[in-house]
Amino acid sequence: MEKNKVRFALEKYQLEDDAMWPPYGVETLWAEVLTPNRLRLLNSPFFAKGISYLDDIIVANNDGVFDFLEVAKRSGHGTVRALLRDDKQQAFAEHAVAATSKLGCSTEWGGAVASIDIPPSVNADLALEALVEARDRGAIYLEIGFLPES
Repeated sequence: MEKNKVRFALEKYQLEDDAMWPPYGVETLWAEVLTPNRLRLLNSPFFAKGISYLDDIIVANNDGVFDFLEVAKRSGHGTVRALLRDDKQQAFAEHAVAATSKLGCSTEWGGAVASIDIPPSVNADLALEALVEARDRGAIYLEIGFLPES
């Protein structure tokens, strides 16, 4: 399987009434090459919105650098993120994220951000419910990267 990194341009926005997010202008994700301009994502994004794990995407190949253009085919996966908001509540935040694993979600941590993949077999509403208490207590920001239509 041939893999390449795909570059996603990110737009900054404000998290509720706090800091601007994301902290970067670009995110790169691994993808499997299907055709020269069509790839399949192999990661859940930490920052990019509108995409999820195993989505087929169309890219522009700029001298070996792949830039995301659009989603060609949805995988049925969803992506939500838990961003640690209060260091004193880190254990509570981690417990809430772990509850999504019990439902069948997978999580990848990147510093204070958890990217949670919701596979098609998991009810997205239940996964979100597992995180709501942590959000309501101020432990995390809860961000939806992409959820498929039910």
